[in-house]
Amino acid sequence: LRIEKENAAKAESNRIAEEKRIANKAHQKRICAEILQSLLDMGQSEESSKILINAIHSGKIAHVSINY
Repeated sequence: LRIEKENAAKAESNRIAEEKRIANKAHQKRICAEILQSLLDMGQSEESSKILINAIHSGKIAHVSINY
């Protein structure tokens, strides 16, 4: 009985962690879409904007970061 409760608690913890991970990914996607739109509004091409966003996200540009 104790092991079943522990397994159920672990499964619930895993489910909650997965939901948080999915929500975080959606949030990051929304932020990146807003950044992309801002760059497009400034006249940048979509291709170069995506390259820039990916470079910032991966830390390849010094002193610049995206706060999610």
